Parts: sequence; structure tokens; C-alpha cells
Amino acid sequence: MIRNKGYSAINIGLATGMAVALLIGLWSMDELSFDKYHKNHEWLGQLMTTQTFNDQIGTGPAVSVAMGLEFAEQS
Repeated sequence: MIRNKGYSAINIGLATGMAVALLIGLWSMDELSFDKYHKNHEWLGQLMTTQTFNDQIGTGPAVSVAMGLEFAEQS
């Protein structure tokens, strides 16, 4: 490694790039396979609500009861 610094730098860069690409690929596969065990998994989604409290905006999975009743009627 000391004698061939150029080759070492190239090899370290390529190895790092391959490791990052592998991790991104594994993460993507995990994200795309989420909830595939449900019967109608292609129709799944998550409804989020954005609210303001004390001049701070927050988003979360909480929705109103009326929205839940509307979705229950349509299914």
C-alpha cells in the first residue's frame, strides 16, 4: 500500500463505492418489500396529518375519526 499509493487509493475508492451501492440496494429492497404479506398490499397507504402547535409544524399518523369512518364506508 505504501509503494503503490495511486493503486491503493483507487482500490479503496472502488471498495467504498461498492459497499455504499450494496447498502443502498439492500435498503431499497427493504423499503419496497414493506407490507407485502397483506392480501391487497398494492392498495396500502398511510394517511398523515400536519398540525401546528405553538408555532411549530408537526406531521404524524393521527387522523380524525370522521376520516376513518369515511374510509370504512368506502371499503
